[in-house]
Amino acid sequence: MDNRVSDSYRMFLQTFTMIIATLCLIIVTFYWFILALLPLACLFMWAAKFYRATGTPLISPFLTLAREVKRLDAILRSHVYSHFGESLTGLTTIRAYSKQAEFTATNEQAIDVMNRAYFITIINQRWLGVRLDFVGFILIFVVSCLVVTQRFSVPPAISGLVLSYCIQVVSNMGQTTRQFAELENNMNSTERVHYYATGIENEAPYEIPERKPAPTWPEHGEIVMRDVYLNYRPNLPYVLKGLSLHIRGGERIGIGTVLVR
Repeated sequence: MDNRVSDSYRMFLQTFTMIIATLCLIIVTFYWFILALLPLACLFMWAAKFYRATGTPLISPFLTLAREVKRLDAILRSHVYSHFGESLTGLTTIRAYSKQAEFTATNEQAIDVMNRAYFITIINQRWLGVRLDFVGFILIFVVSCLVVTQRFSVPPAISGLVLSYCIQVVSNMGQTTRQFAELENNMNSTERVHYYATGIENEAPYEIPERKPAPTWPEHGEIVMRDVYLNYRPNLPYVLKGLSLHIRGGERIGIGTVLVR
């Protein structure tokens, strides 16, 4: 979120302005190019929109949203990181119970599942590259025809300048679309940070003023628990069910499998 979002935004603006400047140069030099600009723009927008939100039933029901695939990749990647971190934390326990092979297999399976979404992302990018190159080649062909038909009215230096910029537009169109999609996809990081900040229930505060004991506590050295119910998280069974306990001051209590009073 701190590095990639700003960099993708900068690259998108840079390539987009280069495309606009090149088109303006072509229109100023060959005003008949306006007739071909509209269908080329429609082709470009269709390819870009299909890449960003594919899965139209008439075209390909098997492709998924590029943005959703990126979100799925981020979610699956977090599962790999969390499992790896938990394995490192409980490494002594895993070795004690000889579960190394089981945890290794679980980690490899999580990586394989994560790579599925990543491979689909690469396939979407290759699909986009072929279509945008086709649009760029049509652009070069139209401009070349205009250069040939108006070779006596347009200086050769200007024609060469326009053709050289047209060649750059082919790569700029793909870069612009990819950077815009990358910017939109990287916003998943912002979305996940926002979810962690607002969508997860917070723990109770460290101090509750209305339940805070007196400064002289404890006065008698005794502990009283009445009808205590405890579970580790909501929707899980209770591990303590109606526990009541009274420990007087000076008593020694042992807690094991069976509670001893």
